[in-house]
Amino acid sequence: MQISMKAALGAVTNQAKDGYMDDLTIMKLKKADENVAVLTKERDNLMKQRDAALQEAHLWRGELAKARDRAVIMEAALVRAEERAKFSEADAEARVKEAVEKQMEALNAKEEALKEMSRLQAELQRIRGSLRRYDRDHVRMQRRWSTSQINRYRHVHLLISTVKWKHWNRAHRRL
Repeated sequence: MQISMKAALGAVTNQAKDGYMDDLTIMKLKKADENVAVLTKERDNLMKQRDAALQEAHLWRGELAKARDRAVIMEAALVRAEERAKFSEADAEARVKEAVEKQMEALNAKEEALKEMSRLQAELQRIRGSLRRYDRDHVRMQRRWSTSQINRYRHVHLLISTVKWKHWNRAHRRL
């Protein structure tokens, strides 16, 4: 096996000696270490910011869920209030209608009572007039008739009643 001199010399010069580094390599490594440290800090800061953002997003999601729950509760309360308002309105309308009907019935009853009162007053006036005529006629008759005539009238009336009774009594005995 033959090895070229260049290859043998190049292999020797490119190999680093144990424990020895040149200044350029040390500077490049320091720079790389500094970059790694800066990037590590930046990564840690970004991770902290990400965690804080995630935590804040989680809190906002919780607040949003609470707000949605409150909105649902408020909407349900609003629906119940609207239903109660509709029921109250319908109930009030029914009561008003009932009150109007009762008022109309009372007015009709009042009109009927007034008509009846007018009829009764007219009848009372007619009866008073008849009584006045009767009293006037009775006084005239009393003036015309003497006491003896009145007694005879009563006696005749009594006789007629007695005869009618006897006749009726005989007719019914035969049956």
